[in-house]
Amino acid sequence: MAELARAWGSSHDHMEEAKLIERSEAELAVVIPTWRGRFLAAALESLRVQTDQRFRVYICDDCSPEDIRGIVGRDGAGLDIVYHRFPSNLGGSDLVKHWERCLSQVGQEDWLWLFADDDEAMPETVAEFYRMRKQQPAARLFCLPVQIIDESGAVIRNAVNPPATESADALLGAFLARQGREGRGADHLFSRSLYEECGGFVWTPQAMYADLASWVVFTEAAGTKYRLSEGGLRWRQHSDSVSQGGWEGSRIVFLDALMTFTEWADGFIAEYPRVRRRQLSRDMFRNYRGDIRNLPSLPVKGEGMKIFKQLWGLPHVGGRFRAGRVWLTWFRTDIRSWPLISVWCRWKYRRDQLQPPP
Repeated sequence: MAELARAWGSSHDHMEEAKLIERSEAELAVVIPTWRGRFLAAALESLRVQTDQRFRVYICDDCSPEDIRGIVGRDGAGLDIVYHRFPSNLGGSDLVKHWERCLSQVGQEDWLWLFADDDEAMPETVAEFYRMRKQQPAARLFCLPVQIIDESGAVIRNAVNPPATESADALLGAFLARQGREGRGADHLFSRSLYEECGGFVWTPQAMYADLASWVVFTEAAGTKYRLSEGGLRWRQHSDSVSQGGWEGSRIVFLDALMTFTEWADGFIAEYPRVRRRQLSRDMFRNYRGDIRNLPSLPVKGEGMKIFKQLWGLPHVGGRFRAGRVWLTWFRTDIRSWPLISVWCRWKYRRDQLQPPP
């Protein structure tokens, strides 16, 4: 029995040594900005079952009131984890700056994956990343197939995935034309050199639209991006998510982010050929107007003029005519808040609800 124990111990030591050697060759850093612990265990489990373990996990605790360290200690066993707790919360006021300070914690890894504490990775994702690295040695940006899952982890739907290769022009155009494309912060893996060359992420209030704008800038700098054929991201849709809940309280932030994104896009397309610039500006305007229509609550006094002034000053997306059209869209929304009209709107809504369906 003693000999068997010694033999097992020797074998176990060799296994641990092999694992350390394998991880020492890791090029990938998985960076998880963490504040909520609700789904963190599931995120760590999805990394633990990766078929290729050549990565290091950086847990960046944004001064959370929850016991993030305890969750990491309990559910992160078997993973190569670096845990860091920041002394103050930054994600609540400036999420983009928080992302960047999380990435500043990375050691020597050359590739970065800004993960989320409520998402999951498919088991073949890391292995497919290294396979694509060999196949495309000059690539500096990869995107992932995405599944939308619910709180229990069940698949709701598959997102519309990009083509195998895509340019910055095509990416921006597909999003603005509303072809079913959606921006996800964790659906890209990028090289450290590309990140530094681009000067970090595009800043917007509370990072709304920041991921899309950043991936467009990164793709422009990289020349093209490649989609992984296997693996992917399981993006969780739940009530605690910033993108799913709390819109009422962050409506003004949402409008500021939309305006910031529109100003960035107007400058980005300035160097494009005239015909393509005209098409993108039309799509950008439609996107802007559509998001104004879909504001999650009624506008407040002064916002219409703010929108009008912004669009008036944008040479490509805006102009006098488009600024007027968007202002009228805002006005039609705002008019519902007028005292007598709001009473009529509520009466009409109740009447329509009481009428039997045709």
